Parts: sequence; C-alpha cells; structure tokens
Amino acid sequence: MLVQHRRNFFWLVAALLLLVRCAQVVTPNGGAKDTRPPVAIKYNPDSAAVNANTQRIVIAFNEYITLSNINEQLIISPPLATPPEVNIRRKEIVIDFRDTLRPNTTYTLSFGNSIRDITEGNVLDNFRYVFSTGPVVDSLRIRGRVTDAFTLAGEKDVLVILYNTAADSAPLKQRPWYFTKTRADGSFELTNLRAGNYKVIALTDKNSDYLWQSAAGERIAFRDSLLTLNANCDTLPLRLFQQTDPRQRVRSAQQVAAGKVMVYFAYPAKKPELRFTKTLAPNISLFTERNRTGDTLTLWFSNNSTDTLELVASDGGVTFDTTELRIYDPNDKRFRPRGGQPDARKLLVYGTVNNNQKADLYSPLAVITSIPVREFNPAGIILTRGRDTVKINPQFDSLSRRRIQVLPNLREDSAYKLVVLPNTITDWFGQRNKDTLTLNFRPKTPDDCGNLKVTTKNFKPGNYILQLLNEKGAVVSESKIAGDQSITFNYLYPGQYSLRLITDSNQNGRYDSGNYFEHRQPEIVKIYGGSVKIRAGWDLDVDWKMKKQ
Repeated sequence: MLVQHRRNFFWLVAALLLLVRCAQVVTPNGGAKDTRPPVAIKYNPDSAAVNANTQRIVIAFNEYITLSNINEQLIISPPLATPPEVNIRRKEIVIDFRDTLRPNTTYTLSFGNSIRDITEGNVLDNFRYVFSTGPVVDSLRIRGRVTDAFTLAGEKDVLVILYNTAADSAPLKQRPWYFTKTRADGSFELTNLRAGNYKVIALTDKNSDYLWQSAAGERIAFRDSLLTLNANCDTLPLRLFQQTDPRQRVRSAQQVAAGKVMVYFAYPAKKPELRFTKTLAPNISLFTERNRTGDTLTLWFSNNSTDTLELVASDGGVTFDTTELRIYDPNDKRFRPRGGQPDARKLLVYGTVNNNQKADLYSPLAVITSIPVREFNPAGIILTRGRDTVKINPQFDSLSRRRIQVLPNLREDSAYKLVVLPNTITDWFGQRNKDTLTLNFRPKTPDDCGNLKVTTKNFKPGNYILQLLNEKGAVVSESKIAGDQSITFNYLYPGQYSLRLITDSNQNGRYDSGNYFEHRQPEIVKIYGGSVKIRAGWDLDVDWKMKKQ
C-alpha cells in the first residue's frame, strides 16, 4: 500500500512539473514576413461574366486591402465619360458606375499597381477584371515585344497602348483604350480585344499618367500605320526611342572651372562658331576649342571675370541659337565648379603613351596638355630611338591646341624615349611647365595584336555604318559600307568584341533616332549574332549574312 502511494505521488509531481513548463510564457517570433500580394477570391458579377447589366461591381480579397493613386491607376477600357466611384469596404473593392454602360461591350478594368495589402504593402501588380454587357466576351489578342531601338535589348515595364483613333495627338491628350505592361524581356500581351482599327503606341511612362511627356525624357515607340485587328496578332515588334528635336540648338552652356566654359550643341556642327553680343574687357583674351565631333566648344578666358554674356551660335556663318551665360570669379561663393575642380589653371603635361609600357602599334605620338598652349619651343621636345635622336617637327594638331603632334607613326621593335624639357610649353594663362617629362616606352609588335576581316553577305545596296565594339560597348573602329564587301580591322588587342550595323538612311555618318510627329522610325540597328574573340597573332574571318527578305 505504501508503495502504491509513493507511485501516485511520483506521477502527481511529474504532472505538475509538466503543467508548469507548459504554462511558461514564451515571446512569439511572429513567423516569416508576409511577401505575398492580396488574392481576389470572389467577384460580383463573376469575372468574365456575360450579360452583366449592373452599375456596381464588388471584388473580395483574402485580406484587408488599401488603394494607392486609384484615380491615376485605374484604366477602364473602353473609357467612360465620368469616372466611377471606387471605395474600400473591409476586404472588398466596390466600384459604382456613374455612366450607363454600353450594350454588347466587353469592359476591362485595369487597376495598375494600386491594390496592396494593408499590413505589409505588398502590391498586386496589374490586376485586371473583365466582364461583358453582351452575350460574349471579346477574345482577340495582340502579342509582341518592345526593344530599345539602338541596343535591341528588351524593355521592362513599358506601357503598350491601343487607341481607337488615328489622331497623332492621342498619346499626348487621351487615356488609352486598351493597355498592358511589358515583361522583363520586353514581351507583352493584350487580351479581350474587340475587332477594329487601332493606333499602337508604347511609352516609358515615368509619372504614371498614361500620357507621353517627351520633355520629361519619356521614350516612345509606334506602329507606322493603324493595326487592323480581325484575328489574333502574335508578332508585333515595337522599337523604343527618345524623341529628339531636329533643330540645331545650344543644349547647355556652363562654367565648369575658373576660366573654362563648356558649350554643348544638340548635334555636331561642321563649322561651329560663337560670338558675344558685347565686347570683352580689354584684359581678357579668349581661346575657343572645338572637339573632334563638332558638338562641343570649350571657351578659355585668360583672366577672371564676373559678367553675364550673351552667346550667339552659328554653323558656317548661319546663326542657329542664342543663349545667356553667367561667368563667375572663382572667389565668388556662388560659383560651383564641376567635379570639385577649384581652378583650371594647373598646367599638366603628359603623352599619348605611358612610361615603361607598350604603346599602340602604328599610332601617332603626341604631347597632351590640360590647358590650350599659346606657344611652345620645338627644341624642348626630344625623341630618341635607342641611342639615336629622331628628327622630328612638332606641330599643333589641326583641331586642338592641347595636342602637339610629335611623330606620325611608331615603329615596331624599337625602344623610344620622349623628353619634354622645363619651360618648353606656355599655356593660355601664361604658365610654363616646370618639370621634365620623361617617357620610356616600346611599341607593341604585330604578334601582340590580332586582325579581323568582316565580310558582309546578302546586304541590300544602301548606306551602312559597320562598328566594332569592345567589351565595354565603346566603339573601337568603324567603317562605311554600301552592301556586300569585306572590311579589315587591323592591330586589335586580344579580347572580346562585338559588331554593330547602323542603316545610315540619311547618309550623315551617324545613328539618328526617330520622330513620332514626322512618322519617322529610328534608323535600323542590327547586332552580329555571336561574340568575336581576338587572339594575339591571329587573323579572324567573320561572315555576316543577312536573312533574305
């Protein structure tokens, strides 16, 4: 009996300990963060309902929701004259129409990115609800892809819009009839479409107003003509571009450092010139420097000045624009030099080659300065090859007084030394170089480089620009071609390259974007479909065949 009491006591104590342990308060961890958007679980009328003659729609979700910018985000196709009233009722969206719906019409309500849960703000992306007031739901579709016109890369989150009008003003003034957004690869799909004729537009809609704002940098793509939709369309390419103003103009003029002003044009000019409407102070002399493409002029002022100048820009004597420029003394607190450069008046002298490194084979040798040169002493520039002194005739470059040409081409298998003695160079501010510049170098040999021969085949006769690009996408070399021919790019350094072809329709030697109002598409760009690997000492042949059309 005593043993039985002891057993009962033991089990009683064990039960009490277990109860105490279970009753301990533990702080809940809350679980994983909710990252899922709301889910629609019920519709009234049902989604894709027919003969839905109602003035109210109720959509229920699986959690509490909120709406963001619903007035801007909600797009109803076809559009209504009076926007509906939209309200949140706990876990439901209630839409009350204030217009009489059209008979026998399929309506699509696109909520954009306006719906999100109330706790974590997870967005239900591009939610759509479809119903019909007639006996059928429109079922035609359009599929396609939006790419950048120049890079040919697919563009994500671009609006693809249909208008039931031929007016060119539609993307500026009208909300879309139908719309969708592109996926990550630029592909898109428009569904539940009615047969008809549509203007097709694509936009990078930065401010989500469903209108094209070219001045805000929004790009556009358009189909050349109206799309007649009477069957599914599964191949609709659209090329996105930045609309450009065809007029030549001064894009900007700014003082970037003391004594240095940069003036940028919209397009390259053949003979760009600038003049001032009032005379500069007697103690100020001016040097104007043009870049090689003719779209930028640099103004160097010999002395500090604080003034407002009016610039008149011309090309070949024909004036195309005027602009005002505020010049600040570097001691003026309002002056903010670009890049943190406090003063441009520091003369730096260097060469087109680096010390103790191999130089580009058969490339020109030149002395470069950070400030335009007023004058230099040719005797102070000395070039030797081995133990021999090379006879040279240093001269200013035809376009830049910051470049003194020393030697047209470098020979292979030769050790060179370039010396620039002190006080050889006098810059535009009257400063002279104080130190000796010494550069020891040796040019690369043909065995350090590779050659590339590109043969174009099945090209239609026309005007093309064939460009060779390095791994960073920079143009290494380019050549104009007229159809099927062979082009050789010599002395290329080992690495990965690519080929780009521009159809130069207007023969101006550069790529031109499109113009929506002129119904002009951007010039066609094609990318060679494989990588081009250059090896040292190797010759590579590439055949670029165009598909016959």
